[in-house]
Amino acid sequence: MHKFLVFNVAFFLLLYANHDAQADSPGELVNKGNRAYAEEKYDDALSSYKDALKEEPDSSRIFFNKGTAYYKKSEFDNAADAFEKSAAIAEDETIEAKAKFNHGNASFRKAESLIPSDLNSALENCKKSTNYYRDALELKPDFREAAENIETVRYTIKSILDQMEQQKKQSEEKNQDQSKDSEEKKPGQSNEPEDKADKPESQDSREEEQLDNDRDPNQNQDQNQDQNKAENGKQKKSMAKESDKKPKDISDMLKEDAESILDEEKKNKEHRRAKISGKFSGPDRDW
Repeated sequence: MHKFLVFNVAFFLLLYANHDAQADSPGELVNKGNRAYAEEKYDDALSSYKDALKEEPDSSRIFFNKGTAYYKKSEFDNAADAFEKSAAIAEDETIEAKAKFNHGNASFRKAESLIPSDLNSALENCKKSTNYYRDALELKPDFREAAENIETVRYTIKSILDQMEQQKKQSEEKNQDQSKDSEEKKPGQSNEPEDKADKPESQDSREEEQLDNDRDPNQNQDQNQDQNKAENGKQKKSMAKESDKKPKDISDMLKEDAESILDEEKKNKEHRRAKISGKFSGPDRDW
């Protein structure tokens, strides 16, 4: 199984080592947060990073550190928000690429948490994570971890689509069973005679009743079955027409997007692998 990587928070935290270390300075607050993070005291780390941001609100590095602390707390929405801000104000493309990468990680972990309860939302977050990894690769083409994580997301998308297809089949089978049960009950339904106390029978109605009694019961049953079949046929045609008119729901659109990602990434895989390994030489020429 493909490994799933997240950048070590120390990569950016250590960049603050040369800052002014006076008490309550941004540098010291970040260092304090670093120490708390190293001790897995993520709430304390977040508190220090938030205080540091009050002093340096435009620091992409502090936002990045804040995102990693949220990530460790499994607060993936908050982590994604911090990584997005870090990327938006990043000083250089390397920092931006790594913020995009970790944004992809947060979206993917969010997708994993949603799989047991909401496959549509899980699929949507997988799509987001793939886009962030692609952004990271655009900024840093030799970003091997981003390419590997795209492969991990591809496998997850495939698994989600398989589960959605299985749920669809189960739902269709259930509806067919319910429809079958309903059809089986119709021929056996008893028709209670109407209360005719206030309606004296006429001679004509008595004659019709006598004719019905004299009629072959098998013939009556055949007529009822033919009538039921005709009604069922009309109902199925009507349902088919309604189905044709019905617009695609969000689930269908998400599945189409996911399948498009699978196809596209399958094509890109070898191209990216060759490029990362330094073997990519562009198109061949015969002149």
